Amino acid sequence: MTGLLYFINPQLTAVNSVVFTVKAIDADGDTITYIIDSASPDASYFRIDLPNSGKVILDKPLDYETKTKLQLVIYAVETNTKEWYNTSASLIVNVEDGDDHYPQFLPCTPISQDHNHTVVCTNPIYVVNITEKDQDMLLNFSPGPIHAEDGDRSLDTPLLYSILSGADKNRFQIDNQTAEITMTKRVENRHMTPIFRLRIMASQLNDPKKYSVATALVRVLAENRFPPLFNRTTYKGFIIESSSPATLVSTYGNEVLFIQAIDQDFVDGVNPKMHYSLQPTRATTGLYHITEEGVIIAKTDRLRSFDRLILEVVAMDEESGEVAKASVDIELLQRSQPIPWTPFRDMDVRIAGGIMGGMLLLLVTTLFLLIRWAKRRRRRQRQTPSGRGAVALGKHLKVVNSGRPMIPLVEEVSYQNEGFSIDYEASGGSGSLFGRHGVYTRKQSLIPPPPRCHSSHPDCGSGTVTGDMLPILAAPEPLVKDLTAALISNSRKGDNTISTGAVTKDEKERNKQRDMEKEEERNKQRDMEKEEERNKQRDMEKEEERDKQRDMEKEEERKKQRDMEKEEERNKQRDMEKEEERDKQRDMEKEEEREWEKQWERAVGTKEKRNSEGERTDKSRDVLGASSETADVSEASEDQTNTEKPQSHRMKTHHIREPKDGHKSSSEE
Repeated sequence: MTGLLYFINPQLTAVNSVVFTVKAIDADGDTITYIIDSASPDASYFRIDLPNSGKVILDKPLDYETKTKLQLVIYAVETNTKEWYNTSASLIVNVEDGDDHYPQFLPCTPISQDHNHTVVCTNPIYVVNITEKDQDMLLNFSPGPIHAEDGDRSLDTPLLYSILSGADKNRFQIDNQTAEITMTKRVENRHMTPIFRLRIMASQLNDPKKYSVATALVRVLAENRFPPLFNRTTYKGFIIESSSPATLVSTYGNEVLFIQAIDQDFVDGVNPKMHYSLQPTRATTGLYHITEEGVIIAKTDRLRSFDRLILEVVAMDEESGEVAKASVDIELLQRSQPIPWTPFRDMDVRIAGGIMGGMLLLLVTTLFLLIRWAKRRRRRQRQTPSGRGAVALGKHLKVVNSGRPMIPLVEEVSYQNEGFSIDYEASGGSGSLFGRHGVYTRKQSLIPPPPRCHSSHPDCGSGTVTGDMLPILAAPEPLVKDLTAALISNSRKGDNTISTGAVTKDEKERNKQRDMEKEEERNKQRDMEKEEERNKQRDMEKEEERDKQRDMEKEEERKKQRDMEKEEERNKQRDMEKEEERDKQRDMEKEEEREWEKQWERAVGTKEKRNSEGERTDKSRDVLGASSETADVSEASEDQTNTEKPQSHRMKTHHIREPKDGHKSSSEE
């Protein structure tokens, strides 16, 4: 029994049933025993109860989703012979898939795993958001689309979809084959039905008993009218250099920097579904993180001082998908550098004082001009009594005689009293009453035409009132009482005209007052807007100045570093030059010593020659004695030379004379 055998077995085969039978042939007809090799990869799936029968029994259930191919080795052995001859066969068992799994909605969310590595999933919950105005629309669920698959992957049986509950009288309809859900009617009141819960079933077409159920939630939200917005386009943040792994980014005043987007669809402006994220860049990847509350966390141990980065924060409404963006300018400060309290930290105090003084002077000048203008206006109104009278009567200032009321003005009435008539007659009827205490008159050119007479007026036709007489502005009290009856006896038409004119005057005054107040409000608004623009401009200029200052400081540091490096190079160069000079000096000294030694040797040689000549001329000495003495003199001269050489090093200025004297003494000896 050799070779490779193939068997096909369905996965629904019952445990303890015979899967297949093996057979080996022996020419001697000996009894054969079959044994499964326990070292086989899949020997645990099978067993042999009757060793001589060759029947292989399934020991545990098969699962196509876990293992589709099984391998094992079976031995055939002669157990009744002395030699125990045996043979083996390798078997591969292919497992066929069976319809034993139910449908599964996707995506699969694993919740557990058994000892056979079989993953157990739970059905997802599908969610979609709608508004009260939506109708006749296809719902796009998340996670979507709604879809299910047969648990038996190789079979892939077609499925049928249906809504078990929550359809709300066919408000929601589902496609039986694609599982697409359509809303046919709009929601009348989202407060009454804020959410719809649909139970969706997916069943096998060939076996409806095999099914699976999932939940779909339809949430009714208010109409999204406003997108999220940041209250500023650029935020300012600071980080102090440290070795800690994480630090919160702060802003002015050493406060934690909070970046939050405002959604006006909510009463308090806070959208609980707002998600914050940082736009990834090469310079910021892995260095910064933003929380759901809008707090930025930085990895300080990976940052360096004087670094400056600009981050882009994205706020997204997870329900509507709308996005808002803002920038964060983060500056890394040194350990000893404090966080500024206000954006004006770099402004010079003198400049700030000058600006405040100029603003105060401008405010005082504006108030002075307003007060002066108000006084002029009041003065003009007081200096034009005819105009005031015309306004009181409801007519234009330039219209004199048109539609003049029948009742004369108090200012135009001539009063008869003794003091007035005497003074007037004494002056000839044409004199001026100027200078009289308590009497006010107008010039001749401003005298109005005489009033028209009425039958009801007591003075009509009498000679007491003339066109040349000047009217008295402040009438005595008794005369006013006399005129009361005449004024009351006039027609109601005149009274109505005067009252209407007074009302018109008051209304005009109120309208002017309102116009002035509105104009002041507009001016204030414009001033505030201009001031905000100036502040923004100042902030930008200050920021630019700070950047320039930092660049200048960095440049100065670089210059200092360069100067230090150059100074070190100069010092090294000087040291090298000094060392070279010392070497040259040593070489020169050595050279001088060599020259001196040469001169010394020459001088010693000359003296020896002279001594030898003197010895040869001495005839009293024999040859042998002369030779021995010459030898003694030469040895003495050599000894003298050896003893004098060290002294030459100490006294170089006399290296010629001292050896000569010494040599003479030695020769004399």
